[in-house]
Amino acid sequence: MVYYINENFSKDVKYTVNKFFTHKFDEEHILITTSHGSWVVLSNEEFDLLMKNKIHEDSYLFDVLEGKGIIITEKNTNEIVNKYKQRFDYLSNGIGLHIVVPTLRCNHQCIYCHSLSKDMDTKCYDMDEDIAKAVVDFIFQSPSKSINLEFQGGEPLVNFPIVQYIVEYAKEKNNSKYSSNVWYSGNKQLSFTIVTNLTLMDEEILNYILKNRIRICTSLDGPKELHDKNRPCKNYNSSYEEVTHWIDIIKKKDPTLTALPTITRYSLNYAKEIVDEYMKHKFTHLKMRELNIAGMSIKSWNTIGYTPEEYIKFWKEYFEYLLTINRSLGIKLLDQIARSILTRIMCRKSTFDACLNSPCGVGTVQCAYNEKGDVYTCDEARSNETFKLGNVKENNYKDVFTSENVSSFISLSSCLSFLCDSCTWNSYCSPCLVSGYGETKTLIPKFPNFVCKIRGEQTKEIFKKLIFSKDKYILEKWMSYN
Repeated sequence: MVYYINENFSKDVKYTVNKFFTHKFDEEHILITTSHGSWVVLSNEEFDLLMKNKIHEDSYLFDVLEGKGIIITEKNTNEIVNKYKQRFDYLSNGIGLHIVVPTLRCNHQCIYCHSLSKDMDTKCYDMDEDIAKAVVDFIFQSPSKSINLEFQGGEPLVNFPIVQYIVEYAKEKNNSKYSSNVWYSGNKQLSFTIVTNLTLMDEEILNYILKNRIRICTSLDGPKELHDKNRPCKNYNSSYEEVTHWIDIIKKKDPTLTALPTITRYSLNYAKEIVDEYMKHKFTHLKMRELNIAGMSIKSWNTIGYTPEEYIKFWKEYFEYLLTINRSLGIKLLDQIARSILTRIMCRKSTFDACLNSPCGVGTVQCAYNEKGDVYTCDEARSNETFKLGNVKENNYKDVFTSENVSSFISLSSCLSFLCDSCTWNSYCSPCLVSGYGETKTLIPKFPNFVCKIRGEQTKEIFKKLIFSKDKYILEKWMSYN
């Protein structure tokens, strides 16, 4: 529920009750949230005082609500404004995450591929040096002080010479110097990531990646039978064997290697086994990524898809198991989606998360470039021309990202529809235009939709842990982990 209350006077202080949202857990635990991210839990008696404009009868309550910005006074107005600024400061930084596709060809046939990758022997789906140079030149028009070039596919190792060309040209254009971490200092802070299935890895490629401090991310969908079901590979009887072989090698040389599982219908009975698989390979971060309704998933949804309720049942089982492991073994094993939501609940400063912000990363945090130099809102959108923004050979950065098209995408992803605007989880949730379009075939969000239901339930569950559970200290620790 959302409430607007008229101006009142209390304690000789003029105040206005801010717009707020409520969720009643029980009679003594009523959650109050605001659009600038503050929250507080009130008893039924305290909530009645707020609703009846009688907070002056409880000076402690008045001070708490003023401190949280739930009531607005002359004393806290600037603080509330600053919280809004901090929460949304990413909107004015310029795009920092640039996803580049050296090729759309791939040696896998993943059953949920959002990019609609092409067969290995298909022609005309590789980026050439002319397009690669134009992509880098376009990227460096971004006003962002930090640039991360992330290579995706297809499978980027299929066209690794172009990956090398882009890395070397970007370092040269940046006047890069080595620094002590993953960033190259220069005109901008420059870094690189490669998202690869690892099955085409060899020692020469790995040495180049490590020498140039390119961060590696891969996919591991769980134990062998599940991974091979979700991610079949043409060249190997088992993609799992190749992937885990290289994971174990790379982990010894670069502990920062990351991986994530994509959850299909086949995954729903493997919540604990997926966690165990990640522990087996010494990962400390998990991100149980629900299916994106895009690309191959649209065509095969009746086979591999699920309802939000089915996914949340799986996610809660996984989340409880994760907390049990943290509690009983003292292992640093965290969920990245939960931490992103926690950050929005417990902090005011915006965080770099292209998919878990509102507005999302479109036109503000991230964009993607296909092998032809076409510019898209994000990686997941590359299979849908609806989300094409321009081309690096035909448009400049300013024209693309100050266009009416981009402004519309930002607006549509900002949780400002009527149903979002009255939701308790408004300040902590994040819509997905791509998945929403795949679900409803329209850009106008229809809430509650697939992603909306999942994010809302995840946010509610995390609030319950913070309010009622002894595991609160584990979640707070997650905030400090790298």
